[in-house]
Amino acid sequence: MFKCEYCEKEYSTKSNLNHHKKTSKKCLSLRDTVENINFLKCKKCDFQTTLKNTLDRHKCKSSEVHKRKILELENKNVLNSYKTKILELESKSKNDERKILELELKLEKSIDNEMNLQVKIESYESKMFTLASKPTSVNTKTTNIQNLVMADWRQDTISEKVQSDFTLGHLEDGLKGVARFTDEHIIRDTEGKRSLICSDQSRMIFKYKDTEGVIQKDVRATKLKNAIKEPIIKKSQEMFTKETCRLFDVISSDTDDSNTWVTNAKIDNLRDNFLQVKRIDDNSDIYAKELVLLVN
Repeated sequence: MFKCEYCEKEYSTKSNLNHHKKTSKKCLSLRDTVENINFLKCKKCDFQTTLKNTLDRHKCKSSEVHKRKILELENKNVLNSYKTKILELESKSKNDERKILELELKLEKSIDNEMNLQVKIESYESKMFTLASKPTSVNTKTTNIQNLVMADWRQDTISEKVQSDFTLGHLEDGLKGVARFTDEHIIRDTEGKRSLICSDQSRMIFKYKDTEGVIQKDVRATKLKNAIKEPIIKKSQEMFTKETCRLFDVISSDTDDSNTWVTNAKIDNLRDNFLQVKRIDDNSDIYAKELVLLVN
């Protein structure tokens, strides 16, 4: 066994002992107190070593650390900006829910890392949207509820309306177009009277009159979404397939590269909006928010 005279570690070979003396930080620190070691140091950070190969392989992280600190500072500034805006909205409100939010914000602690910071920023954005969409005065819309016509959301009725009235223009707007179609053809009668209203914009609570004349609640328009989902997706699939085939035919017959680029962009946009409609269950909040804007 070969024993280190500085830290007393033992090794089976002398080469292992020599390597230990050159690389072990603990051993090097003990040696430095006895003899003056000529360390090789990084010019950009505090890293040091006795081996030139180790220094060559060293990747200085000082620039990355600097960038990360700048990003953290920017995110903190964004967070402080959101906090300021939320506090401005809360100062104008006498609602108990906004008072609770104010207490929650006062209890927030400092950000531990960049990921937690980003999550909190997104949370504040959501809360700001909720506060901004709240009405300034209480409005139960009792009169509008009493004037509702009976909702006819039977599958055969909705399927017929989708086949006849859901157009490519609706599909090209994604779920915004689906909400517009719903307002124009599903929740209105022949005289334009609605069978559904939004009674609470912030929580996206809708009310409608069923076939027995009883007022029912539909949170986030879930019932309405489920009623139109299958026929809308089926019709969207048909129109998407037909339109993309037509556009590909245009590309194959067009020799102008600039026109081809525009047509490809149309195909990409149509595909994105079709996928949004196809995944209406995952994007139900988008549909509900668009419907809120239309029925109020």
